[in-house]
Amino acid sequence: TTTTTPARHPGASGTRSANDQLHKASGERFGQSPMRLSSLHEGESPCAGSGKLTNSEGGGAEGPMQFKPGTWKIYGVDGNGDGKADIDEVADAIFGAANLLSKSPTVDAGLTAYGTNKSRVIAIANSRGFTG
Repeated sequence: TTTTTPARHPGASGTRSANDQLHKASGERFGQSPMRLSSLHEGESPCAGSGKLTNSEGGGAEGPMQFKPGTWKIYGVDGNGDGKADIDEVADAIFGAANLLSKSPTVDAGLTAYGTNKSRVIAIANSRGFTG
């Protein structure tokens, strides 16, 4: 059986603030917009923190940024400095997402490569006033 940790809502117990710091740091490292990363994170797992999250639609994606294991092997990053890139650890997952997006020439291409619901991520970003 798979253990799942419920996704935390962005307003839950400081999760949003801690995640915002990770979105900013990973965005700076990989040249990505923190707002885009935050919108992607919310679109994938309502800004969940660390924990084993599995894709409820059965697509094989895991973790707070919903990576497929094969994609994680290519783009996974040790974002928290503990010496390993863990698909279920929020800092690692956010840095991995920034890494993946940085490899694409356009936002559209990056979101397509990510395999996310592009219109949902863009709608979330637009609702926050993001225009980039």
